[in-house]
Amino acid sequence: MNILKVTKAKVLTALSLASIMAAPMAFATLASVNYTGTISTYSDNTGIDPFAGLLGTHISGQYLIDDISTDLLDTSATLGAYMVNQPGASTFNVGSDSFTADLAAVLIANDFTLPSGSPLDAYIGKSTITIGDETIVWGVKLFDFSATELSSDAWIAEPVIANFDVANFFLASYDNNNNYALNYSIGGVLTTLVDPPYRANSVPEPSSIMLLAMALLGLGFFTKSRKS
Repeated sequence: MNILKVTKAKVLTALSLASIMAAPMAFATLASVNYTGTISTYSDNTGIDPFAGLLGTHISGQYLIDDISTDLLDTSATLGAYMVNQPGASTFNVGSDSFTADLAAVLIANDFTLPSGSPLDAYIGKSTITIGDETIVWGVKLFDFSATELSSDAWIAEPVIANFDVANFFLASYDNNNNYALNYSIGGVLTTLVDPPYRANSVPEPSSIMLLAMALLGLGFFTKSRKS
């Protein structure tokens, strides 16, 4: 047995494993934000009435947002935008219908000045899809007209809906061939808006994968050296 080889392998393995234990595994995680509500408003300009008779009906939806997402509007002191683009990033369920989008976005406004000069704190989650000649938009909107609920435009996973003056959900269809005129819409007050403790599609970041590979490589070298 080559003592020098074994000793070298032990050192490499120890250093690699020490690196793993010293640096906690970093994950690119997605928060699944779920919401529910009851339809209280309905408008139809088509005569088709796709949601006729659904007043009082329960709805549910969810959207994925990256917990460590960077602000896409980081140059703005009052507006923040956060986005996830992956299959099934957002869903909206009403009656027997279900809508799914691959893009989920959240806009956060902190102490934003409206054209009237009044301040506003807002949290808006929104998704959009195109089906044939119509564009369908859905999501949630929270408005605080005292502009005291939010302290910055940073990402928040679970805003407290009871602290906002408006806490609604919405779904609307627009006609692509008629200057995006409104086809139909539904809306209502949110019952819940929660970010569960579990995370979807957690994937180790490249740095963590590299550290793990180094440890396995060192362990393999040590095993091979012992056999020789």
